[in-house]
Amino acid sequence: MDEVDAGDLLIAFDGRVLELFNTMDGTSKRYHVRRFALTLEGPNDKGRLRGYIKPSVGSGESRFRVDGAEVPAALELLEGVKAATEPG
Repeated sequence: MDEVDAGDLLIAFDGRVLELFNTMDGTSKRYHVRRFALTLEGPNDKGRLRGYIKPSVGSGESRFRVDGAEVPAALELLEGVKAATEPG
């Protein structure tokens, strides 16, 4: 399992399931690679990385942000997640 502690957000990926744990309120969300699309933006000029998760079924979009020193590790992990969601 790969994981990045990004302050208020813990991102974990086991190769099939992406988990986002909000450490501020204790909530978490799980997404299977066959059931969502991941869009990444950044890092921007302030060093922020933004992510958008769109489920393939249902409505709604989850958004998250990673700042600071955690961005490189989060970007590496999330690029791996993105590759796993693509058919092929």
